[in-house]
Amino acid sequence: MPPNPSRVSLCRPISVISEIMRPIFFQIIAILFLLSMPLLSGCSWMRTSIMNPIDQAHLLTAKAETAYDNHDLHRAEQMYQKAIETNPRDGDIHRKLAELLITQGRIPEAIKHLNDAVERSPDDPETQYQLGKLLYEQGELSSALESLDQTLQIDPAHIDGLSLRAKIALLENDEATAISTYHRILTVSPENVPARINMAELQLKHGHPERAAPILRNICECNFASNDVKTDAYWKLGETYARMQRWDDAVDSYQIAQNHRPSENADDWFSVAFANYQAGHPVQAATAVQQALHLNSDHSHAQALSNTLAQQRLRDAAVQQTAGQPIRFAQ
Repeated sequence: MPPNPSRVSLCRPISVISEIMRPIFFQIIAILFLLSMPLLSGCSWMRTSIMNPIDQAHLLTAKAETAYDNHDLHRAEQMYQKAIETNPRDGDIHRKLAELLITQGRIPEAIKHLNDAVERSPDDPETQYQLGKLLYEQGELSSALESLDQTLQIDPAHIDGLSLRAKIALLENDEATAISTYHRILTVSPENVPARINMAELQLKHGHPERAAPILRNICECNFASNDVKTDAYWKLGETYARMQRWDDAVDSYQIAQNHRPSENADDWFSVAFANYQAGHPVQAATAVQQALHLNSDHSHAQALSNTLAQQRLRDAAVQQTAGQPIRFAQ
């Protein structure tokens, strides 16, 4: 039976189309195979080659962090360097590499990378602060101040930046700037204990014990302060009350400090002895002054107070003898 002409005419176009599509079909298969090769063979180089530079840098940074966590600092540095080569504009990679270099004591290199980080991320206050802190530790105060000023322009409430700014001001004898900076810290963080202690010390130095006393009392009552900090605050509070001639309060503050941490310093024991003497407690004064002399037999102020107490005992004995009373010496 002869073929149906209409069926032949339909099959030919299909056959022609098949011939045309076959090369395209194989090209598609080849492309899909190439794309699937990283998954099938684990070839990381191919997977990386089809990523954009930002993603490549993130991947390398992650590898660097893993190496760092595994204490493989050499590989971590290599990965960070490759990440920087891949995406030089990422300031965060420079900052992380700087942190690694700091742990190795390679400070000049760390400063270079922090400068690179600041240049690429000028609005990052933490990077600015880290650069300023490192420059301060190297004694480069002028450069450190520039970085800290930038930090505080970006974030006026940056506590670490403010604290370091105040410290540098004290080193430069700029106490007015230090005081104003501590005020800024306490405005942002009212319970900041180091700022309170430094503020109290400055007030004492400038002859304002009445301003220092409430600051120190607040520290003594603060739940956030450690026992050591509270002990130091009680000592300073005793000194503050002594300057205000509130001798009984001074004695009480010194006693609390001694209960927390007995002093091994002759000057401290002399301060306790003198406060007790002025408060009218000769027995406690004598005990404290003997402790001062035990720690430093050449302590001139303790020697003088010891002599004064001895003369007072003799006078008291003479008065008692004149009055016909039994003689009682203060021990």
